Amino acid sequence: MPRGPIKTNLWWDDKTSSGKTPKQIVKAVGKELLFNENEIEMILIKYASLKEDQKFFKVGVSTTTAILVCTYLCASSWLLGREPVNPWNFAKICKKNHFNITKSVLMKHVRKAKVARLFPRGPDCPTLIKKYRNRMVYKFHFEDEILDEIQELANKEGRTSKVVGKSPFVAAAGLTYVVVKRHNLLVSQKQLANFFGISELSIRHFWYPFKEEMKFKQNIS
Repeated sequence: MPRGPIKTNLWWDDKTSSGKTPKQIVKAVGKELLFNENEIEMILIKYASLKEDQKFFKVGVSTTTAILVCTYLCASSWLLGREPVNPWNFAKICKKNHFNITKSVLMKHVRKAKVARLFPRGPDCPTLIKKYRNRMVYKFHFEDEILDEIQELANKEGRTSKVVGKSPFVAAAGLTYVVVKRHNLLVSQKQLANFFGISELSIRHFWYPFKEEMKFKQNIS
C-alpha cells in the first residue's frame, strides 16, 4: 500500500511550557507589531542560533521568556529595518497575550545581549536621522528646513560628549526635540519617544544640556 508524504515537525512547531509553540508565541506578539511571515521566520532562526549560547540565556530561563526577549531584540535592533519597539509597549503586548514577562526582566536580558554584542549595532545618529527623514515628514509634517536643521545638528554634534556613548535612537530623538523647541513646534517628548522607541526620560536627560545652553544664549542676547 503506497504511503503518503511523511510529516515532520520543525522545532518551532513543538509546544513550550506556555502551551504554545515558538512560532505561535512570535506570531501572537507580532500581530500587533505587524510582523510579516518573513520577519517571523527571521526571528525564529535568530533565536535558534542563540539558544545554546550561555552568554545569552543561562540555564533556567524558560523557552517562552527566551523567545520573547529574542523577539524584542530583533524588533528593536536594525535587523528588521523598522522603527524600534518601546520596551514598555512590548511588555504590555506580552501581557495582553498572557505571556508573563515584565519590562524589568525583559531589559535584564537585553542588557546581557548588548554587552555580549550578540545583535548588530544600528547606524549612527546622523545616518538614522537621514533614514527616518521621510517617516518624520509623514508623522510630524516637518518642513524641509526643519529636517535639514535636524540633520545639520546631528552632523555637528555627532562626535561631541553630548552624543558619544548615547543610543543613536536617543540621540536622534533628543536632537529632533532640540530643533522642535527652537521653533516652538507642537511635537511632544512623548510623541518622539514613541516614534523612536525610547522613554521620555531618556529624551529629558539628553535635552537638559541643550536646554541650559539655550537659556544662556537667551540671557546674553
